[in-house]
Amino acid sequence: MAAAASTIPTEQQLPSDALYIFTDLETESIQANTLLQIAAVSITGEQFNTFINPQCPLTEDCSNLLGLFYFNGDLYRDGRRLFSKNIKTALLDFMLWLSNFNKPIVLVFHNGFSFDCKVLSKFLVQFNILVPENLTFVADTLPYIRINLKEIENHKLGTLAEHFKINHDLAHDALSDSLTLMLICNQIVAQSEITHQTIFKDSWRHFSDYLNLYRHGQPVKPLKKRKRTKKSTTKDTKLTETKNDIDKTIIK
Repeated sequence: MAAAASTIPTEQQLPSDALYIFTDLETESIQANTLLQIAAVSITGEQFNTFINPQCPLTEDCSNLLGLFYFNGDLYRDGRRLFSKNIKTALLDFMLWLSNFNKPIVLVFHNGFSFDCKVLSKFLVQFNILVPENLTFVADTLPYIRINLKEIENHKLGTLAEHFKINHDLAHDALSDSLTLMLICNQIVAQSEITHQTIFKDSWRHFSDYLNLYRHGQPVKPLKKRKRTKKSTTKDTKLTETKNDIDKTIIK
């Protein structure tokens, strides 16, 4: 998979030509032993969505949360059989889709540093999937939202959608959650008159940091404190995760 030409990120920000792709994963539980869905929406409108056949029954708790059921070798939702793939094919398809963008990619998650980045990396390493060279960065919306939207009761995805008056009827569906996250970020950009780059300037990492966690057992280093621009109104705070931000067994 060919590398994309890009500007080199400074200590303070992501590349100016980076493509933001809002992404979500669904798993059987917070243990993430089984990957069930991968979905992504680019800021330019392209979409990826695939379901993964677990090849085994799902727990009642999982089915109640995600609305997914396994029966007679197939995956179902609301009585409708879903086209699903084996996990290796799904991961290969996702990496191929990403490689087709001729830009450095930033995968954006909500609470991704605690969950999604680790889950995706774990399975990519487990199945020895080649990662495209343009998949360089990952970012998390939660740090910025915690600091700048303190007036909101909690920072679950559903609560944020309600705050911004975004329809989020199909919660815990990876595609719906990805679209909702993108719309939330777009609202923040419009209302605060900032860029997406500003949202993530203090909350991005190299994706290789997570891959190396599973390839070589190297711990993911804490986020570096980056100098803030004078225009920034963000106050320093510790980037800690709390149980109040968990809105699904996994986090949304």
